[in-house]
Amino acid sequence: MPDSYDPSQDVEPQAGGGPVSLPVIEEPLDPANQSLADALRASFRVLKVVMILVLVVYLCSGFFIVDRTETAILTRFGRRVSEDPLKAGLHVAWPYPIDQVQKVPMDTQTLEIRSFWMNLSKEDEAKPLSQLMAAQQSLDPAVDGALLTAVERWPGIERSAESAELVHVKWTLSYRVVDPIRFAETMVDPQATIRAVFEAASTAMAVRFTVDDIAFTNQSAYRVAVHEDAQRRLDALGTGIRIEQVNNVPYQPLQVKREFDEVIRAENDKQAAIKAGEQEAKRVLNETAGDEYAGLLDAIRRYEQARASGSTDAIVAIEKEIDDLLRNSKGTASDIVNTARARSEQIVQELEADAATIRSLKASYEQNPVLLPVRLWEDTKRNIFASNGVTQFFMPPGLRQLVIWLNRDQLQMQKQQEEAARKSPGQEGKPTP
Repeated sequence: MPDSYDPSQDVEPQAGGGPVSLPVIEEPLDPANQSLADALRASFRVLKVVMILVLVVYLCSGFFIVDRTETAILTRFGRRVSEDPLKAGLHVAWPYPIDQVQKVPMDTQTLEIRSFWMNLSKEDEAKPLSQLMAAQQSLDPAVDGALLTAVERWPGIERSAESAELVHVKWTLSYRVVDPIRFAETMVDPQATIRAVFEAASTAMAVRFTVDDIAFTNQSAYRVAVHEDAQRRLDALGTGIRIEQVNNVPYQPLQVKREFDEVIRAENDKQAAIKAGEQEAKRVLNETAGDEYAGLLDAIRRYEQARASGSTDAIVAIEKEIDDLLRNSKGTASDIVNTARARSEQIVQELEADAATIRSLKASYEQNPVLLPVRLWEDTKRNIFASNGVTQFFMPPGLRQLVIWLNRDQLQMQKQQEEAARKSPGQEGKPTP
Protein backbone atom coordinates (compact mmCIF):
# COMPACT_ATOMS: atom_id res chain seq x y z
CA MET A 1 0.00 0.00 0.00
CA PRO A 2 1.47 3.39 -0.93
CA ASP A 3 2.40 5.87 1.77
CA SER A 4 -0.02 8.58 0.44
CA TYR A 5 -3.20 8.61 -1.55
CA ASP A 6 -3.80 11.04 -4.45
CA PRO A 7 -7.42 11.24 -5.65
CA SER A 8 -6.24 12.44 -9.03
CA GLN A 9 -4.83 8.96 -9.61
CA ASP A 10 -8.31 7.45 -9.47
CA VAL A 11 -8.82 7.48 -13.22
CA GLU A 12 -9.81 4.80 -15.59
CA PRO A 13 -7.96 4.26 -18.81
CA GLN A 14 -9.89 5.27 -21.92
CA ALA A 15 -9.70 3.83 -25.37
CA GLY A 16 -6.63 5.13 -26.92
CA GLY A 17 -4.73 4.96 -23.72
CA GLY A 18 -5.80 8.43 -22.05
CA PRO A 19 -6.84 8.73 -18.40
CA VAL A 20 -10.52 9.23 -17.48
CA SER A 21 -11.69 11.19 -14.27
CA LEU A 22 -13.87 9.32 -11.92
CA PRO A 23 -17.00 11.08 -10.51
CA VAL A 24 -16.60 12.69 -7.10
CA ILE A 25 -18.99 11.33 -4.59
CA GLU A 26 -19.85 13.94 -1.88
CA GLU A 27 -20.46 12.48 1.41
CA PRO A 28 -23.26 14.16 3.46
CA LEU A 29 -22.14 16.47 6.27
CA ASP A 30 -22.95 15.75 9.77
CA PRO A 31 -25.64 17.99 11.42
CA ALA A 32 -23.13 20.28 13.17
CA ASN A 33 -21.18 21.04 10.03
CA GLN A 34 -24.40 21.45 8.05
CA SER A 35 -25.67 24.05 10.55
CA LEU A 36 -22.37 25.91 10.35
CA ALA A 37 -22.49 25.95 6.55
CA ASP A 38 -26.09 27.24 6.56
CA ALA A 39 -25.16 29.99 9.06
CA LEU A 40 -22.21 31.08 6.93
CA ARG A 41 -24.38 31.26 3.81
CA ALA A 42 -27.02 33.33 5.68
CA SER A 43 -24.38 35.66 7.12
CA PHE A 44 -22.91 36.20 3.68
CA ARG A 45 -26.34 37.13 2.31
CA VAL A 46 -26.90 39.60 5.19
CA LEU A 47 -23.44 41.07 4.60
CA LYS A 48 -24.23 41.61 0.94
CA VAL A 49 -27.50 43.36 1.85
CA VAL A 50 -25.71 45.57 4.41
CA MET A 51 -23.00 46.44 1.86
CA ILE A 52 -25.65 47.38 -0.66
CA LEU A 53 -27.47 49.53 1.92
CA VAL A 54 -24.23 51.25 2.95
CA LEU A 55 -23.47 51.95 -0.70
CA VAL A 56 -26.97 53.40 -1.22
CA VAL A 57 -26.71 55.55 1.93
CA TYR A 58 -23.27 56.76 0.86
CA LEU A 59 -24.53 57.72 -2.56
CA CYS A 60 -27.63 59.40 -1.09
CA SER A 61 -25.51 61.42 1.33
CA GLY A 62 -24.76 63.71 -1.56
CA PHE A 63 -28.32 65.10 -1.40
CA PHE A 64 -28.69 68.15 0.86
CA ILE A 65 -31.17 70.99 1.45
CA VAL A 66 -30.27 74.68 1.75
CA ASP A 67 -32.66 76.61 4.01
CA ARG A 68 -34.12 79.99 3.08
CA THR A 69 -32.09 81.73 5.80
CA GLU A 70 -28.77 80.41 4.54
CA THR A 71 -26.65 79.72 1.49
CA ALA A 72 -24.08 77.03 0.75
CA ILE A 73 -20.59 76.83 -0.77
CA LEU A 74 -19.85 73.60 -2.69
CA THR A 75 -16.20 72.54 -3.08
CA ARG A 76 -14.75 69.49 -4.83
CA PHE A 77 -11.39 68.36 -3.51
CA GLY A 78 -11.08 71.77 -1.82
CA ARG A 79 -11.86 73.86 -4.93
CA ARG A 80 -15.16 75.67 -5.47
CA VAL A 81 -17.43 74.02 -7.99
CA SER A 82 -19.19 77.28 -8.96
CA GLU A 83 -18.47 80.94 -8.51
CA ASP A 84 -21.90 81.68 -7.05
CA PRO A 85 -23.19 80.26 -3.76
CA LEU A 86 -26.02 77.75 -3.85
CA LYS A 87 -29.49 79.11 -3.24
CA ALA A 88 -32.27 77.68 -1.11
CA GLY A 89 -33.63 74.34 -2.18
CA LEU A 90 -32.61 70.70 -2.78
CA HIS A 91 -29.14 70.06 -4.24
CA VAL A 92 -27.02 67.02 -5.04
CA ALA A 93 -23.27 66.53 -4.79
CA TRP A 94 -20.72 63.78 -4.65
CA PRO A 95 -20.42 62.28 -1.18
CA TYR A 96 -17.67 63.29 1.22
CA PRO A 97 -14.68 63.50 0.83
CA ILE A 98 -15.11 64.19 -2.90
CA ASP A 99 -17.45 67.15 -2.38
CA GLN A 100 -17.82 69.25 0.75
CA VAL A 101 -20.73 71.57 1.55
CA GLN A 102 -20.32 74.55 3.89
CA LYS A 103 -23.56 76.26 4.84
CA VAL A 104 -23.43 79.99 5.63
CA PRO A 105 -26.24 81.67 7.65
CA MET A 106 -27.54 84.79 5.89
CA ASP A 107 -29.99 86.04 8.50
CA THR A 108 -29.14 88.63 11.14
CA GLN A 109 -27.19 87.32 14.14
CA THR A 110 -26.83 88.99 17.55
CA LEU A 111 -23.89 89.05 19.90
CA GLU A 112 -23.39 90.49 23.39
CA ILE A 113 -19.91 91.55 24.49
CA ARG A 114 -19.30 91.97 28.22
CA SER A 115 -15.51 92.15 28.16
CA PHE A 116 -15.58 95.68 29.60
CA TRP A 117 -18.51 95.18 31.98
CA MET A 118 -18.45 94.85 35.74
CA ASN A 119 -18.60 91.45 37.41
CA LEU A 120 -22.12 91.06 38.79
CA SER A 121 -23.94 88.27 40.51
CA LYS A 122 -27.15 86.82 39.11
CA GLU A 123 -29.17 88.80 41.63
CA ASP A 124 -27.45 92.07 40.69
CA GLU A 125 -27.93 91.35 36.98
CA ALA A 126 -31.69 91.50 37.53
CA LYS A 127 -31.52 94.87 39.32
CA PRO A 128 -31.56 98.30 37.66
CA LEU A 129 -28.14 99.91 37.42
CA SER A 130 -29.23 102.74 39.72
CA GLN A 131 -29.74 100.24 42.56
CA LEU A 132 -26.34 98.54 42.31
CA MET A 133 -23.77 99.06 45.05
CA ALA A 134 -20.04 98.37 45.00
CA ALA A 135 -19.15 95.06 46.62
CA GLN A 136 -15.56 96.18 47.28
CA GLN A 137 -13.59 99.39 47.43
CA SER A 138 -11.68 98.88 44.17
CA LEU A 139 -12.05 97.02 40.90
CA ASP A 140 -10.60 93.54 40.48
CA PRO A 141 -8.82 93.38 37.08
CA ALA A 142 -9.18 89.60 37.07
CA VAL A 143 -12.99 89.71 36.88
CA ASP A 144 -14.01 93.36 36.33
CA GLY A 145 -13.68 94.73 32.82
CA ALA A 146 -13.24 98.44 32.12
CA LEU A 147 -11.97 100.87 29.48
CA LEU A 148 -9.31 103.52 30.05
CA THR A 149 -10.56 106.83 28.67
CA ALA A 150 -8.79 109.96 27.51
CA VAL A 151 -7.59 112.62 29.94
CA GLU A 152 -10.28 115.26 30.39
CA ARG A 153 -8.88 118.75 29.82
CA TRP A 154 -10.02 121.55 32.09
CA PRO A 155 -9.13 125.19 31.37
CA GLY A 156 -6.24 126.31 33.52
CA ILE A 157 -5.75 122.88 35.14
CA GLU A 158 -2.81 120.65 34.23
CA ARG A 159 -3.63 116.95 34.47
CA SER A 160 -1.29 114.02 33.89
CA ALA A 161 -2.05 110.71 32.18
CA GLU A 162 -2.61 109.18 35.59
CA SER A 163 -5.82 111.22 35.90
CA ALA A 164 -7.57 109.33 33.08
CA GLU A 165 -10.76 107.62 34.25
CA LEU A 166 -12.27 104.15 33.85
CA VAL A 167 -15.70 103.36 32.45
CA HIS A 168 -17.69 100.16 31.98
CA VAL A 169 -19.29 99.45 28.60
CA LYS A 170 -21.55 96.58 27.56
CA TRP A 171 -22.09 96.03 23.83
CA THR A 172 -24.98 94.42 21.97
CA LEU A 173 -24.59 94.21 18.21
CA SER A 174 -26.28 92.61 15.23
CA TYR A 175 -24.44 91.44 12.13
CA ARG A 176 -24.96 89.39 9.00
CA VAL A 177 -22.91 87.85 6.21
CA VAL A 178 -22.84 89.90 2.99
CA ASP A 179 -20.12 87.94 1.16
CA PRO A 180 -20.64 84.22 1.82
CA ILE A 181 -17.64 83.14 -0.30
CA ARG A 182 -15.17 85.25 1.64
CA PHE A 183 -16.88 84.26 4.87
CA ALA A 184 -16.50 80.55 4.05
CA GLU A 185 -12.85 81.00 3.10
CA THR A 186 -11.76 82.94 6.19
CA MET A 187 -14.14 82.26 9.08
CA VAL A 188 -13.78 79.39 11.53
CA ASP A 189 -15.47 80.95 14.59
CA PRO A 190 -17.21 84.17 13.44
CA GLN A 191 -18.45 85.25 16.88
CA ALA A 192 -14.98 84.86 18.39
CA THR A 193 -13.55 86.97 15.53
CA ILE A 194 -16.17 89.68 15.93
CA ARG A 195 -15.64 89.71 19.69
CA ALA A 196 -11.88 90.15 19.32
CA VAL A 197 -12.30 92.87 16.68
CA PHE A 198 -14.84 94.76 18.79
CA GLU A 199 -12.68 94.59 21.88
CA ALA A 200 -9.76 96.05 19.92
CA ALA A 201 -11.94 98.83 18.45
CA SER A 202 -13.44 99.70 21.85
CA THR A 203 -10.00 100.01 23.43
CA ALA A 204 -8.60 102.06 20.53
CA MET A 205 -11.51 104.52 20.46
CA ALA A 206 -11.81 104.89 24.25
CA VAL A 207 -8.51 106.81 24.43
CA ARG A 208 -10.00 109.44 22.10
CA PHE A 209 -13.00 110.19 24.31
CA THR A 210 -13.30 111.29 27.90
CA VAL A 211 -15.37 109.44 30.47
CA ASP A 212 -17.92 112.22 30.30
CA ASP A 213 -18.25 111.75 26.52
CA ILE A 214 -18.64 107.98 26.72
CA ALA A 215 -20.97 107.85 29.72
CA PHE A 216 -23.03 111.02 29.34
CA THR A 217 -22.69 113.81 26.81
CA ASN A 218 -21.45 112.08 23.65
CA GLN A 219 -22.49 108.44 23.79
CA SER A 220 -23.58 108.28 20.15
CA ALA A 221 -20.26 109.64 18.84
CA TYR A 222 -18.27 107.00 20.72
CA ARG A 223 -20.66 104.25 19.60
CA VAL A 224 -20.36 105.32 15.95
CA ALA A 225 -16.56 105.52 16.19
CA VAL A 226 -16.31 101.98 17.59
CA HIS A 227 -18.76 100.69 14.99
CA GLU A 228 -16.78 102.18 12.11
CA ASP A 229 -13.40 101.04 13.45
CA ALA A 230 -14.65 97.47 14.02
CA GLN A 231 -16.08 97.36 10.50
CA ARG A 232 -12.75 98.53 9.06
CA ARG A 233 -10.96 95.74 10.90
CA LEU A 234 -13.44 93.12 9.68
CA ASP A 235 -13.07 94.35 6.11
CA ALA A 236 -9.29 94.23 6.38
CA LEU A 237 -9.52 90.58 7.49
CA GLY A 238 -11.79 89.78 4.53
CA THR A 239 -14.49 88.24 6.69
CA GLY A 240 -17.46 89.14 4.48
CA ILE A 241 -19.35 90.28 7.62
CA ARG A 242 -21.18 93.58 8.00
CA ILE A 243 -22.18 94.98 11.38
CA GLU A 244 -25.76 96.17 11.06
CA GLN A 245 -26.49 97.83 14.41
CA VAL A 246 -24.59 98.59 17.60
CA ASN A 247 -25.99 99.45 21.03
CA ASN A 248 -23.93 100.19 24.10
CA VAL A 249 -24.67 100.58 27.80
CA PRO A 250 -22.00 102.72 29.49
CA TYR A 251 -21.80 103.06 33.25
CA GLN A 252 -19.36 104.50 35.71
CA PRO A 253 -17.55 102.30 38.24
CA LEU A 254 -19.76 101.65 41.25
CA GLN A 255 -16.99 102.85 43.57
CA VAL A 256 -17.46 106.44 42.30
CA LYS A 257 -21.19 106.25 41.69
CA ARG A 258 -22.04 108.99 44.22
CA GLU A 259 -19.70 111.49 42.56
CA PHE A 260 -21.08 110.67 39.13
CA ASP A 261 -24.64 111.04 40.40
CA GLU A 262 -23.83 114.52 41.65
CA VAL A 263 -22.39 115.42 38.26
CA ILE A 264 -25.51 114.07 36.54
CA ARG A 265 -27.74 116.04 38.90
CA ALA A 266 -25.82 119.23 38.22
CA GLU A 267 -25.94 118.57 34.48
CA ASN A 268 -29.70 118.00 34.62
CA ASP A 269 -30.16 121.23 36.57
CA LYS A 270 -28.10 123.06 33.98
CA GLN A 271 -30.09 121.61 31.11
CA ALA A 272 -33.35 122.47 32.87
CA ALA A 273 -32.19 126.06 33.37
CA ILE A 274 -31.10 126.29 29.74
CA LYS A 275 -34.44 124.93 28.57
CA ALA A 276 -36.35 127.33 30.79
CA GLY A 277 -34.23 130.22 29.50
CA GLU A 278 -34.84 129.19 25.91
CA GLN A 279 -38.58 128.97 26.51
CA GLU A 280 -38.60 132.38 28.18
CA ALA A 281 -36.54 133.84 25.33
CA LYS A 282 -38.93 132.36 22.80
CA ARG A 283 -41.91 133.77 24.70
CA VAL A 284 -40.38 137.25 24.84
CA LEU A 285 -39.42 137.11 21.17
CA ASN A 286 -42.91 135.98 20.20
CA GLU A 287 -44.44 138.80 22.18
CA THR A 288 -41.96 141.24 20.67
CA ALA A 289 -41.94 140.25 17.00
CA GLY A 290 -44.44 137.39 16.59
CA ASP A 291 -43.66 134.37 14.46
CA GLU A 292 -41.23 136.36 12.33
CA TYR A 293 -38.70 136.80 15.12
CA ALA A 294 -36.27 134.26 13.62
CA GLY A 295 -35.89 136.27 10.41
CA LEU A 296 -35.61 139.47 12.43
CA LEU A 297 -32.84 138.02 14.62
CA ASP A 298 -30.95 136.87 11.53
CA ALA A 299 -31.24 140.32 9.97
CA ILE A 300 -29.98 141.97 13.17
CA ARG A 301 -26.95 139.63 13.27
CA ARG A 302 -26.16 140.42 9.65
CA TYR A 303 -26.55 144.11 10.43
CA GLU A 304 -23.99 143.88 13.23
CA GLN A 305 -21.60 142.02 10.92
CA ALA A 306 -22.06 144.66 8.23
CA ARG A 307 -21.31 147.41 10.74
CA ALA A 308 -18.19 145.58 11.90
CA SER A 309 -16.98 145.22 8.31
CA GLY A 310 -17.87 148.83 7.44
CA SER A 311 -19.94 147.91 4.37
CA THR A 312 -22.20 150.96 3.85
CA ASP A 313 -24.30 149.46 1.06
CA ALA A 314 -24.95 146.32 3.10
CA ILE A 315 -25.93 148.41 6.14
CA VAL A 316 -28.49 150.40 4.15
CA ALA A 317 -29.98 147.27 2.58
CA ILE A 318 -30.23 145.44 5.90
CA GLU A 319 -31.75 148.47 7.62
CA LYS A 320 -34.49 148.53 5.00
CA GLU A 321 -35.01 144.78 5.49
CA ILE A 322 -35.29 145.24 9.28
CA ASP A 323 -37.79 148.07 8.82
CA ASP A 324 -39.94 145.89 6.57
CA LEU A 325 -39.81 143.02 9.05
CA LEU A 326 -40.75 145.27 11.95
CA ARG A 327 -43.59 146.82 9.96
CA ASN A 328 -45.06 143.44 9.04
CA SER A 329 -44.44 141.70 12.36
CA LYS A 330 -47.12 141.08 14.95
CA GLY A 331 -45.98 142.07 18.41
CA THR A 332 -45.02 144.86 20.74
CA ALA A 333 -42.11 145.85 18.51
CA SER A 334 -44.49 146.49 15.65
CA ASP A 335 -46.77 148.54 17.93
CA ILE A 336 -43.83 150.63 19.18
CA VAL A 337 -42.52 151.17 15.66
CA ASN A 338 -45.94 152.17 14.33
CA THR A 339 -46.52 154.49 17.30
CA ALA A 340 -43.10 156.07 16.82
CA ARG A 341 -43.73 156.43 13.10
CA ALA A 342 -47.09 158.11 13.74
CA ARG A 343 -45.54 160.43 16.34
CA SER A 344 -42.71 161.21 13.95
CA GLU A 345 -45.17 162.15 11.24
CA GLN A 346 -47.11 164.29 13.74
CA ILE A 347 -43.94 166.13 14.85
CA VAL A 348 -42.97 166.70 11.24
CA GLN A 349 -46.39 168.13 10.48
CA GLU A 350 -46.24 170.39 13.56
CA LEU A 351 -42.79 171.59 12.62
CA GLU A 352 -43.88 172.24 9.07
CA ALA A 353 -46.84 174.20 10.40
CA ASP A 354 -44.56 176.18 12.73
CA ALA A 355 -42.16 176.81 9.86
CA ALA A 356 -45.02 178.08 7.70
CA THR A 357 -46.17 180.36 10.54
CA ILE A 358 -42.64 181.74 10.99
CA ARG A 359 -42.33 182.36 7.27
CA SER A 360 -45.66 184.24 7.28
CA LEU A 361 -44.62 186.33 10.32
CA LYS A 362 -41.30 187.15 8.76
CA ALA A 363 -42.94 189.34 6.12
CA SER A 364 -44.97 191.22 8.78
CA TYR A 365 -41.86 191.71 10.92
CA GLU A 366 -39.94 193.12 7.99
CA GLN A 367 -42.75 195.63 7.35
CA ASN A 368 -43.10 196.79 10.98
CA PRO A 369 -40.59 195.34 13.49
CA VAL A 370 -42.19 197.23 16.44
CA LEU A 371 -45.87 196.46 15.87
CA LEU A 372 -45.46 192.68 15.37
CA PRO A 373 -44.01 191.90 18.86
CA VAL A 374 -46.74 193.96 20.53
CA ARG A 375 -49.46 192.21 18.58
CA LEU A 376 -48.00 188.80 19.33
CA TRP A 377 -47.79 189.59 23.04
CA GLU A 378 -51.41 190.69 23.13
CA ASP A 379 -52.47 187.53 21.30
CA THR A 380 -50.50 185.45 23.82
CA LYS A 381 -52.14 187.11 26.83
CA ARG A 382 -55.56 186.69 25.25
CA ASN A 383 -54.93 183.02 24.72
CA ILE A 384 -53.68 182.61 28.27
CA PHE A 385 -56.72 184.21 29.84
CA ALA A 386 -59.04 182.30 27.53
CA SER A 387 -57.55 178.98 28.49
CA ASN A 388 -59.57 176.65 30.68
CA GLY A 389 -58.23 176.33 34.20
CA VAL A 390 -56.66 179.79 34.38
CA THR A 391 -57.75 181.73 37.46
CA GLN A 392 -57.86 185.51 37.09
CA PHE A 393 -57.14 187.94 39.93
CA PHE A 394 -58.08 191.65 39.63
CA MET A 395 -56.16 194.26 41.69
CA PRO A 396 -57.83 197.61 42.51
CA PRO A 397 -55.89 200.58 41.15
CA GLY A 398 -53.90 202.69 43.56
CA LEU A 399 -53.03 199.92 46.04
CA ARG A 400 -49.36 199.71 47.01
CA GLN A 401 -49.61 196.45 48.97
CA LEU A 402 -51.79 193.53 48.09
CA VAL A 403 -52.15 190.19 49.92
CA ILE A 404 -53.57 187.36 47.80
CA TRP A 405 -54.79 184.05 49.20
CA LEU A 406 -54.12 181.44 46.54
CA ASN A 407 -56.99 179.14 47.44
CA ARG A 408 -58.57 177.87 44.29
CA ASP A 409 -62.20 178.57 43.47
CA GLN A 410 -64.18 175.44 44.34
CA LEU A 411 -66.87 176.18 41.77
CA GLN A 412 -64.28 176.61 39.07
CA MET A 413 -62.55 173.37 40.13
CA GLN A 414 -65.88 171.50 39.93
CA LYS A 415 -66.47 172.85 36.41
CA GLN A 416 -63.00 171.75 35.38
CA GLN A 417 -63.60 168.24 36.72
CA GLU A 418 -66.92 167.97 34.88
CA GLU A 419 -65.26 169.17 31.68
CA ALA A 420 -62.46 166.60 32.07
CA ALA A 421 -64.99 163.82 32.75
CA ARG A 422 -66.83 164.61 29.53
CA LYS A 423 -63.58 164.47 27.54
CA SER A 424 -62.21 161.33 29.26
CA PRO A 425 -64.87 158.77 30.35
CA GLY A 426 -63.94 156.74 33.42
CA GLN A 427 -61.80 159.51 34.90
CA GLU A 428 -64.54 161.07 37.06
CA GLY A 429 -63.50 162.18 40.48
CA LYS A 430 -59.87 162.87 39.58
CA PRO A 431 -58.79 166.49 40.04
CA THR A 432 -57.47 168.39 37.06
CA PRO A 433 -53.98 169.70 37.67
